[in-house]
Amino acid sequence: MSIIEAKDITLAYDGYTAAEHVSFKLEKGDYLCVVGENGSGKSTFIKLLCKFYRPTAGKITLNGVDIWDIPNDSYFQTISAVFQDFKNFSFTVRENITMSESGDDKAVDKAVETTGLTECVEKLPNGLDTYLTRQFDTDGTELSGGQAQKLAIARAMYKGSPILVLDEPTANLDPKAESEIYMDLFSAAKDKTTIFISHRLAASSVADKIAVFCEGKIIEYGTHDSLMAQNGSYSEMYRKQSREYI
Repeated sequence: MSIIEAKDITLAYDGYTAAEHVSFKLEKGDYLCVVGENGSGKSTFIKLLCKFYRPTAGKITLNGVDIWDIPNDSYFQTISAVFQDFKNFSFTVRENITMSESGDDKAVDKAVETTGLTECVEKLPNGLDTYLTRQFDTDGTELSGGQAQKLAIARAMYKGSPILVLDEPTANLDPKAESEIYMDLFSAAKDKTTIFISHRLAASSVADKIAVFCEGKIIEYGTHDSLMAQNGSYSEMYRKQSREYI
C-alpha cells in the first residue's frame, strides 16, 4: 500500500514563497491531475514530492513516514518520474528503457506498447537494439520530439514503481496523441498512484482528483464534476480549452 500525504507544506526562500500551506492525500491507485497557469507552483509541488526541495514547514509522508526520514535509495525506488526536461541517451532503445544491459523483455514490450511506440520500434533498422544517434553506431537513429518523449515515459513505466509522476510529459504531442497516451497509461497504471501535470486538460476529466494551483497554493481541489459545478478557475480553463479543441 502506498498512501502519500502532504501536510500543510510550505517552501520559502530569499523572501519568496514558492509553495504555501499545500495539503492533499492520495491512496493507492488514485489519479491526481495538477493544473494551473505558468508559475503557479505546479512543478515546485512535484519537486517537493521527489525530494529535490525540502519544505521549510509541514511535511510529506509515505505510509505515515516523513519522506525525509526514508533513505533516498529506498524512497526513489517508490517513484518513477518524467519531467519536462527529460533526457534520453546514446544507448539502444532497449537500454534507454531498462537503463541496463539486460532486462525483462516482456516488461520492455509492455512499456513500448503502452506508450504507443510499437510502430516506431518496428520501423527501426535493428528494432529495440537500434542505437539513438550515430555516436556509437552508423545505423543509429534520431527520434522525433514526440517519440523521444514517449521513450522517456516508457522508461518510467518499465521501472514499475508504485508512484508515477508525470510533469508535462506530453508537451511535444498533439492533443489527440496526448489523450490517447494518457488513456493507455491509466489502463496500464491502474494499480499505481499517478500524479500528472499538464497545461492541456485532455485527461483531467478521468482523474480521481484535480488540484488547481495559483501562486503556490491549491485554490481548488476535487473531482472534474465537482469543480465544473463550482464555476471557478478550473471550469473556466476547461471550457476555454474545450472550445479550442472543437
